[in-house]
Amino acid sequence: MEDDPPPSIPSLRFDSGALAPSDRLEAWRAAIASVHDTRPHDSLSPEAVAVRTTVWNLGPVVAAHGGYSALRAERTQKVIRRSGAAGYKLHLSVSGGVVGVEAGERRQLVRPGGLIVTDLSRAGGQRSEEASETIVLYLSRPEVEALLPGAPDLHGRAVGGPLAALLRDQMTGLVRALAAPDAPAAAAAPALARATLQLFAAALSGAVPAGGEGRGAVEDALRRRITAYVEAHLLDPDLSQERLCRAFHMSRATLYRVMQPLGGVAAYAQARRLARIHAELLDPTRHHHLGRLAEEHGFASQSHMSRAYKARYGLSPSETGGGAAGLPPPGPVNDERLAYERWLRSLGG
Repeated sequence: MEDDPPPSIPSLRFDSGALAPSDRLEAWRAAIASVHDTRPHDSLSPEAVAVRTTVWNLGPVVAAHGGYSALRAERTQKVIRRSGAAGYKLHLSVSGGVVGVEAGERRQLVRPGGLIVTDLSRAGGQRSEEASETIVLYLSRPEVEALLPGAPDLHGRAVGGPLAALLRDQMTGLVRALAAPDAPAAAAAPALARATLQLFAAALSGAVPAGGEGRGAVEDALRRRITAYVEAHLLDPDLSQERLCRAFHMSRATLYRVMQPLGGVAAYAQARRLARIHAELLDPTRHHHLGRLAEEHGFASQSHMSRAYKARYGLSPSETGGGAAGLPPPGPVNDERLAYERWLRSLGG
């Protein structure tokens, strides 16, 4: 009796060619509603939209590769509130025309071979004048910020320098391997994600300080261990600076210095707790009791949680539940779409 094959890396596929022309645009808008509100370029009719894409879930990295008609896409505050996706997006233009990317005050033109980072917690958009092939990586926010502590604004930042070519090779090689008949098994996903995140951080480090030599390198490694510990014990009522000092055998002054790039222990832990609350409120399969959520996540009261939540996300917890102030995403909700949305939400905020 042969052994069962090992489980494969989870993947989803979308091919507009399998749909009736009249359904293609709305089906794609529904599929990508967690990321953008899309519409075809002015020169195309809705029936002419052509999209094929495959998405793979590697845990802290979600990879997508596909070909797309000329499209315009916006990530508005409504989309942000509706989706709950708040990681980072790394866009590689493989072929096709120039893609215009708007990210806050930054306006970038991305040519084939170009790499650009956007922050999914912030508004932006992109437009292409002709069909293109792209690779996109959605990256875990906690992982990126642990690897690039104290990173300045990455929203709309182009990736250049000597390591950009290596990052491009990593992205193209990754999707080629994932799409192959002998694709890596699910057990390989953590190593693939870790290598990709580390190369991304290295490519950015030419423009983003990642800590100096000597003590800085040690503190970067220690910061990653501390943030992993905080994440594992996030709901423990006795999680405190004193506990971390004991666990890592360090003084309060050292702990403060190590965690200062992330705003300190308390600010980091609260941001992670709010991100978990945000994800739970956006889960349509869960019943939400705000008082219970506040208590479980260590807030003094429901009002305390609501104030902190609104300061971070721009709306109250009660407005989030049920689809962001009564703004349902366009199109049908199915198992694949729910899976994709869960994958993106898991990348943190």
